[in-house]
Amino acid sequence: MINSKLGLYMVLGHADQPLSLSYETGKLYGTLYHYNYVGSFVAIVLPILLSLTLFEKKIIFKIVLGLSSLLSVWLLFGSTSRAGLIGVIVSSIFAIIIFGKLLSKIRKIILICFIAIIVLSTGLNFATKGRIFERIPGLVSDISSIFKDTSDFDIKNDVPVKDIKNIGNDIEVTFQDKTLRISYENNSYIFKNANNEVIPYIKGGDTSKNSKDNTYNTNDDKYKDISFNSKKINNKSTVPDYLTLNLNGQAVFMFRLRSDNSIHLININSRVDINVDYPETVKFLDGKEKLGSSRAYIWSRTIPLLKNNILLGSGPDTFLYQFPQNDFIGKYYAYDNPNIIIDKPHNLYLQIALNEGLVALFAFLSIVIIYIIDSIKLYALKTEYSKSQILGSATCLGVIGYLFAGIFNDSVISVAPIFWIVLGIGVSLNYITRNEITKYNN
Repeated sequence: MINSKLGLYMVLGHADQPLSLSYETGKLYGTLYHYNYVGSFVAIVLPILLSLTLFEKKIIFKIVLGLSSLLSVWLLFGSTSRAGLIGVIVSSIFAIIIFGKLLSKIRKIILICFIAIIVLSTGLNFATKGRIFERIPGLVSDISSIFKDTSDFDIKNDVPVKDIKNIGNDIEVTFQDKTLRISYENNSYIFKNANNEVIPYIKGGDTSKNSKDNTYNTNDDKYKDISFNSKKINNKSTVPDYLTLNLNGQAVFMFRLRSDNSIHLININSRVDINVDYPETVKFLDGKEKLGSSRAYIWSRTIPLLKNNILLGSGPDTFLYQFPQNDFIGKYYAYDNPNIIIDKPHNLYLQIALNEGLVALFAFLSIVIIYIIDSIKLYALKTEYSKSQILGSATCLGVIGYLFAGIFNDSVISVAPIFWIVLGIGVSLNYITRNEITKYNN
C-alpha cells in the first residue's frame, strides 16, 4: 500500500522509486514498527468496535462501526499476529460471559457478523496466496507441543556446535562429530583435530603481509563444511588479528588474536572478549525453546532472572543488558544464529518485572485485575444496558484483549499509550455506571 503511487506521494512527495520496507509483502505493520504490535492494537479496538456494532441502533452508525470492525479484522489477519488473534479470542470468551443474556436476542446480527468475518478473512487468504492463515497451523502445533515430555532433552545434541572453550592459548570448538583446535604458531593459524593432527587448511586470497583479508579452506571431507576468514582489523597489527569461523558459508563465531599469540572468542557485534555462557533455565521449557517463534527460549532464560529484580528492576529498556547474551548454544538452537541480540522478552509481564521490578508488576496486575473484576460485576449478564454500560463493557473487552496479547508481545510506545487511555476511560465509565446504579436504587 505504501509503495503504491498514492502511498509514495503521501510519504515522499514523489513516486520515483519504492521504499525499502522492513518486512516482506503480505504482512501489515503500518506505523506500529512490527506486525506483532498491529495484533496488540487490534486486540484493543476490535472487541470495542464489534460490541458497539451489536448495540448501535442507528443504521448509519451501525454500518460505519461494522465496516470499521471488518477493517480491524483485515488488520488482524493481515498482520498474521498470533498474539493479536489470541487476544481477540479471549476477549470474545469474556464477551459471551458479559453479554450472555442478550446473545439470544441478537443472534441474527451475530451470525451476520460472523459470516462477514469468515468471508473477508477467506477472501484475503486467497488473494494473498495463503499468507493470511500461514501462521495458524504453527499456533496449533505450538499448543500441542507444550505438554510434550522433554525432560531428557540436551540442547547440545541439537546444535552444530556443542561448545567453545580456551585450552591454554588455543581455542577448541566441539562439533557434533568432530573437534577443531585452533592455534597461532610461527605467524600462521594452525588447525588440528582431536588427535592433535594438523588439518590441511589452505590459505587463499591475497596472502601478502599487508593483506587485510585471507581465507582458509580444506579438502578434508570431514572439515570441508568449515572455512575461515582472517582479517587485519587493527591497522597497527602486523598480522591478521581477527578470525571468523564459517559453517556452511555462514559466519557464526569470531576470534581475536592477542599480542601473546593466544586466541579468544569475541562478540561478533561488539568485538569484546567473551566466554560461552550456559545460563539457568526453566526446566519445563527445556526442549521447547522454539515454541511461539522462539519466545519460549527467551522466557526460559528470563524467568530465572526475576529473583534479582524483586524490589527494583534494572530500568526501562535495559532488558538486553540483563539477558544472557553469551548463551550462544541456546541461541544457535532457537534461532539458527548464535549472534542474534535478544533485546525484548516478548512478554508484557516479564518486561515490567525485569525493567521495573516485581513490585511494579504486582501493582500493574492489581490495577487491571481489580478493574476487570469490577467491570464484570457491573456489566455481566444484564438484560438491558445503558449507554455508559455499553461503552464500559466494550472498553473492558478491549483491555482484556490487550492483556492477553501481552502474554506474547511487549509494551511499545506505538501501542501502549492507546491501552492506558482505554484503561483510564474504562475506569471512568465504571465510576459513572456505579453512580447511575446508586441513583437508580435510591
